[in-house]
Amino acid sequence: MKNRILLSAFGLLVLASCSQGPSVPFNPLGVTQWRAGEPEWFGQNVTVKVAPLFLSDSLADKALKAYTGSNKPTSLLKVDYDNTKTPDGEYHKAYAMNDFKAAKDYSKAETLTFQLYNDTTDTVKAALALMTGEPKEWQESTAFEVKPGWNTIIFDLKASTFKAERSGWASNLTLRNMNQLREVGLLIYPNQKITGTILSDAPVLKNAGEEK
Repeated sequence: MKNRILLSAFGLLVLASCSQGPSVPFNPLGVTQWRAGEPEWFGQNVTVKVAPLFLSDSLADKALKAYTGSNKPTSLLKVDYDNTKTPDGEYHKAYAMNDFKAAKDYSKAETLTFQLYNDTTDTVKAALALMTGEPKEWQESTAFEVKPGWNTIIFDLKASTFKAERSGWASNLTLRNMNQLREVGLLIYPNQKITGTILSDAPVLKNAGEEK
């Protein structure tokens, strides 16, 4: 199943195949640069493993055979999680993190499109987080549904629907300090007692003024 969703998010996954003009410096962090988040980040952590997935792997073969779109992934990141021990009523999550090491200027970034493959029969949720600025600040998107199979997600990076500590975590903020982007994270919310895997392709970044 392929679902196209237009969402506001402040996560910025910068992978090797991102399409960027000269106004947005390219940070060549491919799928090999992502890592599992530390347990103390963002609350309880149900991450099992974060790693690139060879396209020759049986899961990659299964996912790519199920793909029906026009932008077939050429690289994949695999995020495994285990939420079976999470207490009822709590919202634990898995994290795939990418640290830029030095701040990058993405102030011209307008939309980010990427594709997620949910290898379960359950709908889960996902959000994106990013660290910007000096002083450093984490900003997070609202969570969105990731249904079984392929999901195409378009993030609007200019909308006023982000949240951070300064808003009391209400989703009514515009991204700030995108000229000092330091770290990004993909957050997976299983919201049920399951184990599972999410695959992510290499997202495509569009600058202001570029064709969507």
